[in-house]
Amino acid sequence: MNSVRSLRWLAYGTSLALGVYACCVGFLWRRYGRSDHSRDASGEQYLDRLLPNYDVIERVQTHVAAPADLVFSNACSLNLQSSGLIRAIFRSREIILGRRQPAKPTRPWPRRTGQGLGLEPPC
Repeated sequence: MNSVRSLRWLAYGTSLALGVYACCVGFLWRRYGRSDHSRDASGEQYLDRLLPNYDVIERVQTHVAAPADLVFSNACSLNLQSSGLIRAIFRSREIILGRRQPAKPTRPWPRRTGQGLGLEPPC
């Protein structure tokens, strides 16, 4: 008798969890693709030039107490492949997604990132 009651409560809990999950998925599905395309004064005109029409907006700003040219030069000189942890993350992602051989870029790095389009100074 006790096991039947436990199974019944487990079924109720599972049903409640699935109902809440379905409501969340339905809400997010309904909102997807209906992003607010308002242009704020955040200086995202470069991104808006590259991607004028998009479905989802996520803009994050971080204020750094340093000169912009110093931050940009440090960001350009950063080599993520020098970190073993970063290499392990990328390698595990390759294994999980089934990448068999390294892909070779069809264009040089600056053209892939938008450099040369008048969007940012060269690194």
